[in-house]
Formats: sequence, structure tokens, C-alpha cells
Amino acid sequence: MSRPLPLGSVIGFNGTVPGGLELLQPCSTLLYALGTCVVLRHKGDNKSQEFLEGHGNRVSCLSLSQDGRYLATGQVNYMGFAADIIIWDVEARKLMHRMSLHKVKVEALSFSCDSNYLASVGGQDDGKLVVWNVKTGKAVCGSPVPVDYARSVKFFNTTEDKLVTAGGQKIVIWEFDVAMRLLRPQEANFGKLRRTTLSLVVDGNDEFVYAGTLTGDIMQVSLGPKVFRNHGPKVKIEMGILHCTSTPNGDLLAGGGDGTLALIKAESLKLVCFTKLEGAVTSIVSAMNSFRSGSFDFYAGTNVCNLYFVRYDAKRNSMERQIIHTSHYDKIYDIAFPSGYSEVFATCSHEDIRLWHLSQGHELLRIKVPHETCYCVAFMPDGKSIISGWSDGKIRAYGPETGKLLYTIIDAHVFVSLLFRKCSDFLFILFSSVQILITFCENLD
Repeated sequence: MSRPLPLGSVIGFNGTVPGGLELLQPCSTLLYALGTCVVLRHKGDNKSQEFLEGHGNRVSCLSLSQDGRYLATGQVNYMGFAADIIIWDVEARKLMHRMSLHKVKVEALSFSCDSNYLASVGGQDDGKLVVWNVKTGKAVCGSPVPVDYARSVKFFNTTEDKLVTAGGQKIVIWEFDVAMRLLRPQEANFGKLRRTTLSLVVDGNDEFVYAGTLTGDIMQVSLGPKVFRNHGPKVKIEMGILHCTSTPNGDLLAGGGDGTLALIKAESLKLVCFTKLEGAVTSIVSAMNSFRSGSFDFYAGTNVCNLYFVRYDAKRNSMERQIIHTSHYDKIYDIAFPSGYSEVFATCSHEDIRLWHLSQGHELLRIKVPHETCYCVAFMPDGKSIISGWSDGKIRAYGPETGKLLYTIIDAHVFVSLLFRKCSDFLFILFSSVQILITFCENLD
């Protein structure tokens, strides 16, 4: 009798989800989206993994309640179909509610300060803001947003009936009435300043909201009179501020599209310190462990699927970064094990081949070929080389321990698979747009 094959462990991190990384306090478990599921991984152990599975398509956003009891996840779906929101009981690792009001995509989610309510905004094919009751899973109220769609939504930190949305060139402060089931919007006044907003963070006292912009600066907006107050830093972060969050002492961490990770003073919006990561910084989460010296720890994820642990050293005013998890950021075209050995395997994708340790789940070796795609990979039966086929029509052989290029066969067409016959002979099955070629190469050693 057939049964579903249970998911044991995964190597991966979806860095394209904005704000798609959360941390369960006290700093023990990382939560992040990966395909149709959410991975819960102990920060010190790649193999200690749990999975929340329930979505029928890719997870597009997630939000963790302030008390860590609930996790909300949204997904994308095909055109014309509803996109589900799921509320999870984190401690029990169980699905609590499944809600479906948005079409095609859920853009962003946010819990209220006491975890009684959840706010959700749909994507550009939906354009709605909905407030949900967390305990019942029922919609409390909803409204179209006064732009095409909102990119971000955040509840206030001291009151449960106010929230902020940002999208296009507008920031809107909302107040909802549970009894009347109404949402009342009020747009913030920027004067002559025009910015496209990408991300939001509300300060701990609900005095200001800070909005990261496509221009590469942060706007400070007063939540009382709802007017623009300041913007900075003077030196803009290239390719926009994709994500920002608060530090334990109330300052701001901003992630840029060019890989910049910056610490910015909340009061003056002056740049304090920055470092560069590989890929656009799409998610940042603080560990909330401020030391007496003013130092603190946090985690950052990038769109090339790298996950970093970063420590800010206040004495030296510097950031020390360390990659704790990495994976391919494009399609994986092939996977191969060495003959008679299952603890190591190779995968290939756009621009690189990677060698992995199976039981530990970490990367051993990376072989890069810029601007090319590797379509197939295989180990020689004697294990002395890795043979690969690339989009430029070349076959490349590499040493499995050093990653050093051993030899190249040119003009081999664009091919999709490799098959070995014995220790020193191998068979290439080549593919082009007009023909299939089978090439037998003998005694390459």
C-alpha cells in the first residue's frame, strides 16, 4: 500500500520573500519560508528541522505574533483563484485557521500587539486590506487600499485598533471599529516630497513610522499629526531599502537592494555603520539581546538565498557577519551522488555547482562559472573528477576536493544529461534545438 513520503530535512532558504525570516525568542529557532512550507530550524543545528505544511502554492509572506504564540502565512495562487492565509499554533505546530478572501496573492501580514487581530493586504490583483479575528479566523472588517495595492502593513505597538499600510507614494494610517466593522483611513502628508515606499517599521512608542523607499532613504512620519518629519541618510542606499526593522535600543536596521546592511540612528536618520552582503537584503530580524556595551546580534537573509548571522560591535562600530545557511537561488537542474558513497552529493544550477554533506546539510564546495548555467553533473566512477555540462556548449571537469578545473571540452553542444559506462569511459546524451546527439568518449584519462 502506497503512502506519502514524509519530508525529513531540506537544504534551502527562500530569500525572495520580503520579511520572510522570523526568530522565536529567546533566540532559539529560526522560521522561514521555503516553497509551500515553513521551516523551523534550531539556529545551531542544520538537521534539527520541523515543517509546517498546508499551502497549495508558494508561501509569499509570513508574520510572527509578538508573544510568539501564532504564525501567519500567506501564499500566491494562479490568476483568478483565491490565495489562502493560514494561522498556525507555533507551540503545537498545528494549523488553527485557513482564511480565503484575497485573490491571487497575499502581499503582507501583521499581528496586533496583543495577538487578537491579524491584518492582511492582497497583491496588485486584489488591492484589499482585511482585519481578522485570530481566535475565530473570521474577518472583522475590510477595505480597498487607496492605491493599486499595499506592499507592507504594520500594527501599532501599544494599541490594537490602529495600523499603517504603505504602497506606491502613499502611507495610510488606519483605525478600525470592531463594533461597527469599519476601517477609517487617513493619508500622511509628505508635502512636496515624493517617494515610493517598500517597507515599514513602527517605533516602540507609536510616535513615528519609518518607511524604506525605492530611492534608498528612510522617511520619518509622525503618527500623531500624520505629517512628514525627516528623511535620511544623506548617502542613499542603492536599489532601494527593501526591508527595515528596529534594534533593541530603538535604532533602525535597513537592508538595501545592492546588498547594503546599514545601522541608522532613528532620531537623526544618520548612517552609523554598514556592511555588504551577497545579494539584495530582503529580511532582517533582531535577536533582541542588547549587551551593556550597546552591541547586539541579528540575522539577515538575501535574495540569493544566503542566511547571515551578524553581530554589531558598538566599541569598534563595525559589523561582523557569518553565513550560517546557503542554497541555490535558481532552478536546480541535476543532482548526483558518487559511486558507492551516499554522504556527499553534487547539485548544479545557474552559475555554479555545489557539493553538499548529506547528514550535516551544509555546503562543502562551490564551483562558479559566471553568466553560464550548468544543466547536468556527474561523478566519474573512480571519484577523481566531477563532469559537468554548461549552457555555453562546454563540458568541464573539476577536482571534487579543490574545485580546480581539470580540463574543458569545447563545442559539445548544449546537453542535458550524462551517463557513465565504466571507470574511464562515459556517454554524453546531447540535446540541441534541432537534433539529439549521442556521443561516446573513451579513455579521457
